[in-house]
Amino acid sequence: MKNEAELITVGVLALQGSYHEHISHLNSLFEQLNENIKYNCRYKFISKEVKTAEELIGLNGLILPGGESTTISILLQRNKMLEPLRKLIQIDKLPCWGTCAGLILLSNKIINTKIDLGGENIEQSMKYRSIGGLDVCIERNSFGRQIDSFKKKFILHNFEGELKNSSFDCIFIRAPVIKTITKSKSNQIIEHDVKNSTVYAPDLNIDKNMSREVPKVLLKINTNFNDELIVAVRQNNIFGTSFHP
Repeated sequence: MKNEAELITVGVLALQGSYHEHISHLNSLFEQLNENIKYNCRYKFISKEVKTAEELIGLNGLILPGGESTTISILLQRNKMLEPLRKLIQIDKLPCWGTCAGLILLSNKIINTKIDLGGENIEQSMKYRSIGGLDVCIERNSFGRQIDSFKKKFILHNFEGELKNSSFDCIFIRAPVIKTITKSKSNQIIEHDVKNSTVYAPDLNIDKNMSREVPKVLLKINTNFNDELIVAVRQNNIFGTSFHP
């Protein structure tokens, strides 16, 4: 009797941003995998748009796409998805990939960002809040204006599996930059430092008796000022890139 293939469901957060493009690419990839005898005897791959907390149930992986991180933060709070996502990613270790705005929201420290978001059509009490999970400090919009956007092929280092040493098209659109690799603080209880325009994500997964994996830098790029900028990292179950794929 033939064993039934295991269903692998990869969700794409579909509140705002480039989720249509991610779904389209996933569908194209999964069509190939589902026809490949190397995989289709064991797995069946499907994609899924995720817009509610209920739609997070049963996922094997999640992509947080590029877009406007402030808008996504607002919608996550309104849709009551922020806490479920924090638990899924930080505690349950759901594999996830954040691109551009998605990377920002997965960072434990965000600098140079507006904190109080209340205003027209937005609740006065609304503040910028992130999901967290990556021990990095990130700065938004580090590549300047929209016209400063660019596309280039790069090889990601410390990247294992079939795609090791493969080159990827990397698209930078007002992209964030990882300023530093940080250390988790078990006593971090403040989410907002208004004076310094800094947002912290609460760390839900501190175990004082266990060592914690440090984020691996997968890609640094040089600027016109000879600075090396960190634009891709991986830590445990979380993969984050400043660029769009």
